[in-house]
Amino acid sequence: MNEWIVLLEIILPALFGIPLITVRFRDKEKEKMMIYVTLLFALLIFLNIFAYYGDQATLLDHPLFEISPSLRATLWVLLFFGFLFIYEIIVCDKSYLRVASALTLLSGSLILIYTSIPFTNSLLVKKSLVHSILPIIGLETMTISSIGLYFSEKRIGIEALVKYIITVLISSSFIVIGTLLFFTEYNAGFLMPIATAFLVTGISMEIGLVPFHMWLPDISMSVPPSSIAYSVFVGDSSLIIFLAIFSVSLYNIVHTSFIAIMVILALFSMSIGEISALSQKVLRRMLGYSIISDAGYIIIGVIAESMLQMKDPWMVTFFVLTSNIAISSIYIILGSLEKDGIPITLDNLKGLYMAQPIAAILLSIFFLSMAGIPPFAGFYAKLYILSYLMETFEYWLGYVAAFFFLVCVAYSLLVIFSLASQGEAPELKNKDVLLPLFFSATFLLLLGLWPDLFYLLGGI
Repeated sequence: MNEWIVLLEIILPALFGIPLITVRFRDKEKEKMMIYVTLLFALLIFLNIFAYYGDQATLLDHPLFEISPSLRATLWVLLFFGFLFIYEIIVCDKSYLRVASALTLLSGSLILIYTSIPFTNSLLVKKSLVHSILPIIGLETMTISSIGLYFSEKRIGIEALVKYIITVLISSSFIVIGTLLFFTEYNAGFLMPIATAFLVTGISMEIGLVPFHMWLPDISMSVPPSSIAYSVFVGDSSLIIFLAIFSVSLYNIVHTSFIAIMVILALFSMSIGEISALSQKVLRRMLGYSIISDAGYIIIGVIAESMLQMKDPWMVTFFVLTSNIAISSIYIILGSLEKDGIPITLDNLKGLYMAQPIAAILLSIFFLSMAGIPPFAGFYAKLYILSYLMETFEYWLGYVAAFFFLVCVAYSLLVIFSLASQGEAPELKNKDVLLPLFFSATFLLLLGLWPDLFYLLGGI
């Protein structure tokens, strides 16, 4: 019976998402969609409450899945903010195909995260190929649903989508090859580093690590901001958390030369991402390059946690969640300010504090958190990264990361100064999008003032 409840919680978002793909809703049926999504949210909450007060049968407490405190907190944050951003898709786009794709993406993300620990354990003991197939199913589910989110009729959007599809096809092949190499009967140990290299490289391609980053800025320019926000928070976060769990578990079998290569790629991602973001005038592209730089910081953090033999990669999960909440929330506000799909530039933001003070204050909070300015959560996220770098690597690498953090501060403050400048700011198309963002801003402020809240969410 427990296993059936486990299976139900994994596939529930997809069960609700698939009918939406096959049925075309009219705009006047928006209220039905809201009831539909609310019912899904209520069912997920019921299952997880049942896990705590019933017989602890769902995945959050299932004995077959030894979920760490940080991973447990991550699941709650993903579910809560994931549905908040689905609400934003409904309000902003009124595209029920994108809503269905978002629900299916959430399903794939849950499969990927829930099966991450059984996946790594099966690779180590080489006993259960089934546990190794499940994360691949989750990855492919995420890929298919991302195509639905990224679909655009614009030429630049089609080109970006083609780049994305080619990238994920190659990365999926790498992941499958790496998994199979772990189970080959001729594997006497020398293939382990090669298999790990295939797996980590495949995941790195999907999160936009240099030199596999060219699709990210183009996608951010052509896709509705609410879809980008959802994909960044749910899809990117789950991929990175899976990479962190996998790397920490299999660090001892990875060759040192492979680690050096990953550090070099991370440095290139940090430098190209931050410097390119600083030179951008269009805020969508600025955020796209910021995501690329975050991928570099995350790879460094993953390697640092692996070198310290940490069983619970809480530092990476804390960083990726706080960073992606801020970036996704910024995308939502930018989308509500755009007119006729024309991206917002720095000049367009001038006068926003006078015209739309609430939107301007929220934008400032999210950019300050993304830059790592106290008292917001981004400060502790970047402080943790720097402290672990100093502890595990040479000091020069910590200084390099600190320099690029300052670059992020520079373009974040540039945006805030533009908000306070005089000018004719665009009108906010829909003020309903701001309500969920109050939760995002409050969450980032609470984590900045009280970082232990993240552990409390994990049940400690």
